[in-house]
Parts: sequence; structure tokens; C-alpha cells
Amino acid sequence: MAINWIPGPGPTNGADTGTSDAASDNFSGLDGNDTLTGGAGNDTLNGSAGNDLLRGGDGIDWLFGGDGNDTVVGDRGNDTFSGGNGNDRLIWNNGDGSDRISGNAGYDVVEVNGAGVGDNFRLQKDAQGKAIFDRLNLVPFTLTVDSAERFEINGGGGDDILDVNDLTGTGVNAVWFNGGAGNDLLDASGTSTPLTASGGDGNDTLTGGTGNDTLNGGAGNDLLRGGDGIDWLSGGDGNDTILGNRGNDTFSGGNGNDRLIWNNGDGSDKISGNAGYDVVEVNGAGVGDNFRLQKDAQGKAIFDRLNLVPFTLTVDSAERFEINGGGGDDILDVNDLTGTGVNAVWFSGGAGNDLLDASGTSTPLTASGGDGNDTLTGGTGNDTLNGGAGNDLLRGGDGIDWLSGGDGNDTILGNRGNDTFSGGNGNDRLIWNNGDGSDKISGNAGYDVVEVNGAGVGDNFRLQKDAQGKAIFDRLNLVPFTLTVDSAERFEINGGGGDDILDVNNLTGTGVNAVWFSGGAGNDLLDGTGTATPLTGFGGEGNDRLYGGTGNDSLYGDAGNDILIGGKGNDILTGGGASDRFVFNSGAPFNTAALGVDTITDFSRTSDKIVLDQTTFVGLNNLSQIKIVANDAAAATSSGLITYSLGTGNLFFNQNLTSPGFGTGSLFAKIDNDNNPFTVPPVLAATDFEIVA
Repeated sequence: MAINWIPGPGPTNGADTGTSDAASDNFSGLDGNDTLTGGAGNDTLNGSAGNDLLRGGDGIDWLFGGDGNDTVVGDRGNDTFSGGNGNDRLIWNNGDGSDRISGNAGYDVVEVNGAGVGDNFRLQKDAQGKAIFDRLNLVPFTLTVDSAERFEINGGGGDDILDVNDLTGTGVNAVWFNGGAGNDLLDASGTSTPLTASGGDGNDTLTGGTGNDTLNGGAGNDLLRGGDGIDWLSGGDGNDTILGNRGNDTFSGGNGNDRLIWNNGDGSDKISGNAGYDVVEVNGAGVGDNFRLQKDAQGKAIFDRLNLVPFTLTVDSAERFEINGGGGDDILDVNDLTGTGVNAVWFSGGAGNDLLDASGTSTPLTASGGDGNDTLTGGTGNDTLNGGAGNDLLRGGDGIDWLSGGDGNDTILGNRGNDTFSGGNGNDRLIWNNGDGSDKISGNAGYDVVEVNGAGVGDNFRLQKDAQGKAIFDRLNLVPFTLTVDSAERFEINGGGGDDILDVNNLTGTGVNAVWFSGGAGNDLLDGTGTATPLTGFGGEGNDRLYGGTGNDSLYGDAGNDILIGGKGNDILTGGGASDRFVFNSGAPFNTAALGVDTITDFSRTSDKIVLDQTTFVGLNNLSQIKIVANDAAAATSSGLITYSLGTGNLFFNQNLTSPGFGTGSLFAKIDNDNNPFTVPPVLAATDFEIVA
């Protein structure tokens, strides 16, 4: 045996250095901080007292650190380590054998340094309660550890795997892992022992356990899962995905575009996205979450759940929130986020009757109600709201919004801004209120209604079609606007007060098959003479003029002295209270097709007049030419040019006079005050008529 002693001829109580040759040697350092290095043989090295460094060399060595904080390296061969008293470091390097390790008293660390080409490690306990560390690939080995407080595992490069299982009762209270370069995988979901892990370079997947873990992804696009416990999770450089899981965790996204995820059952977390475009994703319980997003006095974004199991996310920095209700009747209330750095909020309600209220924020919203009857209200930003299936209510708020009802009978209000409406399948109501912008509207499939509510101070409206066959609705006064309507079946226009004007022009080919108008208080004008689309007009209070078109119109004067002209078609004319005038004038000599047969539903002899124009009723010059007869048969041979049948309430233009038949004339009106075929029509006299040139 060759041993070199420094200093002196033999071991001392000082700091000794000993080196063995290839033989099997026994070496004891005694007191002092000794360095003992074995050779190729089966050596026994005893550091004794002091902070010693022992290297076993090749061979099956027995290495005992003794008292002090020792470092023991087994080297090649299946060695036995004993740290002794003190805080010892017991090291396995790639190429070493399967060792037995006892840290003994103190805080002892087992350090494992892998091959750097992709190690597959496993750490678990055996039936005797010892910690067992295996490599399952390359050159397999096993470390059997009687006692140690911490494992430190260094992959050193390559795509490393570390699987950490239950270590309860082994004495191990911490595991550290450094994957180094490569796409590393740490799975500690089976342990409660706290983890400290760094993935290093590469796209790593680090999963903690039920303890309080610290996971750092390092450079690369990493996936970090905290597991249960109070964890600290840092993505590092790259586009990382971080899930806190149970416990009150701290997230740090690091540089890159990171996704920071809270799932139902997780705790109250603190989140910093850091540099890049970072997304906070929240996935609810699926049974009806009540969420709130706002900022605190420090300018941080605060996300709360107010029901079920409440929690709070405190977000220092992130650019977007994505909230998924997952089912149930969810609520999301979004308030002012100015200065938080959040520039977008996404919401998906899932199945259920969901409520989104973002009226308090200027941050742009993207929301989908999913199945159910949802209410989605945007804010002052440019929002995208999709109701999904169900009978939904969408309010765009201020901003340039895109609003889609989806399937179901939806109600959509654009509010301020130049918005785009899409009703989707179903019978939808698409609403413009005074102060809203110039909107583009598509009702899509179903029977869809465009509702317009005016200023209440005298609107001048026009409805027509453009060169592309779209319906165009304009206001020409006050604050002008334009609605461009790709598809809708009906317009409903409410003046709301003031002297309103609605001019309805040709709508052929637009898909609009009905126009409904209510003037409200004021002297209103409905001019439908340019359209064949059926009109329903309500004058409201005031002295109104309601002119029908070539379709079958329904005109109601309501209160006030109104003028009603049905025009072509079979119209229903109701004057309402006060003194009304029912005018028959086609603008040309009488033609049945041009005038139609109108029904007057509430003629009052004390106040109303039937006005006959001489241009249409050629030859009618004075009231004596108007005759009242008993029935329709008598009307056909009456001497009156205008003949009223008391039996039926029918009013005829009788060009043949006493000759049988009506000549080129015919029935042009019916007086039916109660729309009841079993009651007698009202009695009229020639004085109930008025002739105009």
C-alpha cells in the first residue's frame, strides 16, 4: 500500500491528505479537515472529526465521514457511505455504482449528478421505509438511503425525467432538481415532500406535489404545475404555461407570452406575468360562479369569486383575462381596469343562463354566452359578444362592437358606437336607441325585427334600399345616422315625441315585409306612398298625417285631428279620438286595383269626414250626388255617384248610376265600426262626406 501523508509521517489531528493506490486500504484521518482519496481497490476511508472530503475511487468502498460537515464521493463501485455527525454532502456522479448511503445525524444531502444525455430517474421509498433512488435507463443504478434530509438531482443536460413518489417516513424533507439543458420532465405529484426544481434551458414540464414547492422553468416554453401546497412558480424565459393547483400560490411568468391558469379548487394566488403578453386563465366550477374583476388601490387587477368557495387572485401584471364559467348560471362583473395593464377580457359562460356586466370598464371584451338564455353587456371599449344558443340579451355599450345572437330568439342593442349586429338563427330583435351610432345589421335566419327609438324631439327618418338591395334607414336631422340592414323582416320605428317624419320608399328585394311606426306625442307624418311594403302606423297624440302605400296597410290616428290615406291596397283605417279625415285619392281616375277596398273602423258622424277627391272620383261635384241606400243591390242601381249601403256598410263608386252595375266603379271602402258582422253598420248622411278638388 502506498499512502502519502501531508504533513508528517502518519495521520495527525491536523488537516491530512491521503491517497491510496490500487490495493485495498484502510485509512483514518483523525481530527482535522482531511482529504482522503481511495484508489482502485476496496478501500475503507474514515474522516473522523473535522470537515472532511472523502473520495472512494474505484472499488467497493466503505466511506465514513465521522464528526463534522463532510463531503463524501463514492466514485466507481458499489460503495457504502456514512456521513456521521454533522451536515454532510453525499455525492453520486455519473458512472458510479449502486451505493448504500446513511447521512446519520445532522442535515445531510444526497447529491446525484446525471449523465447529461437524458437520465430517467425515480425517487421513492421501499417497504423498509428507506429512500430508493434509481436510474431506469442508460446504465441503471440504485441508491439505498437509510437517512438523509435532502436530495439534490442534477440532470446535466439532455431530456431528463425525475419521478418523485411518496417519501413519508424516510426522513427526506426536501428534493431539489436541476434539469439543465434539454426538455426535462419532473413528476412529483405522488409526494408531499417539498420540491425545488429548475428546468434550465429547454421546454420543460415540472409538476409539484402536495408540499410547498418552488418550480422554475428556466429558458424555454415550459409547463409548470404546482400541485397542492403553497407554491412559488416561475416560468423564466419563454412562452410558459403555469398552473398553481391547490394552495395559495405565487406565479411569475418571466419573459415571454405566458398562460397563468387557475382551476376550480385552487387557492388565492398572487400572479405576475412580467414581460411579454401574458394571459390569466380562470376555469370555474361549472355549477354557477359569481366572479368579479376590478382593480385595487395599488392599481393591481383583483379577480374574486364571491360564492361557492371564495378566492382572490391578485395580479401585478397581465395583458388578458380569460374566464370560463364551465356551466351553470355564471356571473361576471367587470369594473374599471385602467392602469392595471389588462387590455382584454375574454369570457365563456358555457351552458346555463349567464350574466356578464362590463358596463363599468373600458377594457375590450370578447364574450360567448354558450347554451342558455344569457345577458351580455359590454363596456366602453370595442367588444365582441356572442350569445350562443338560447334566447339572449346583448348590449354592446359604447365602442365599436360586434354582436352576434347565435341560435335562439335574441335581443341585441348596439348602444353607442358604430356596431355590427348578427341575429343568427331565430326570431331576433335588433334595437337602435337614440344616441347610438351607424350600425350594420344582419338578422339572418328567422323573423327578425329592427327596432328604432328616436330622440323624442322630432326625428326625420327615411327608409329605402340602396344599389346593393340592402335596406337603408337614415335620420336626416338632429344627429344623423345610418343603419345598413342586410336582412330583416320588419322595421319598428318609435318617434317617442315631437313632430316626427318617416318616409318609406321602395323596399322590394330587401327582405323587409312589414314596417311599423309609432309617432308618439306631436304632429307626425308617415309617408308610405313610395312603398309596396305593408305599413302599420300609429300617430299617437297630435294632429298626424298617415299615408299608406300600395300594400295592405293599417293606419291608426289615435288622439288628435288626423288625416289617413290608405292608398292602394286593402287598408284598415282607424282615426281615434277628435276630428279625423279619411281621404280617398289615387291621384288618377278611379281604378279598383289602384285604390283597393279600405275599412274604416271608428267613423264618428259628430267629428269625422270621408274625403273624396275629384281627380279619382270623376264627375263628383256636390254632396247631392251621394246617396244612402238600404243594401248592396240597391246601390248597383242607385242614382248616386257615391252610394253607401246601410245594410253592409259598403261604400261604392257607381259610375253607371241607375243602370245596373257600377260600370268602371266598384266597392272602395267599408264602414265597420266594431268589426262585428252581426251588428248594424253606422248610419251615414251626405254631410259626413267632403269633396275636394
